Amino acid sequence: MVQISTLPLLVVPQEFFSTDKILYVDILDVTDAPTSMRVRILAQYGGFEYKRKTYFPITLKGSPEKLFINLKKGVAFNFGGGLETIFIFDGKLDEALKDKKIYDFTKHYKNFDG
Repeated sequence: MVQISTLPLLVVPQEFFSTDKILYVDILDVTDAPTSMRVRILAQYGGFEYKRKTYFPITLKGSPEKLFINLKKGVAFNFGGGLETIFIFDGKLDEALKDKKIYDFTKHYKNFDG
């Protein structure tokens, strides 16, 4: 298991595009989901509650170019029972870097699928 806090954080676009593999970390707000679905997310998918809202943590890994393109198209998360949410990256790389969401995963990538 790799602790995210031990990975090199990418903070400028040059680092992002020169890295072989990245790990993108974010959370989805699933508060609007029906109660039964929020309970399922909390119990089965590592969801958590904060300030009366329910969130689901996501980590996406891949090459910078492919991940960037796929995130712009949208990545679907299916929680079963009819609940699906789509995560779309708004394309603002500078903000994602500033918000400390992207890590250099190059050294660890060969140990994982993807």
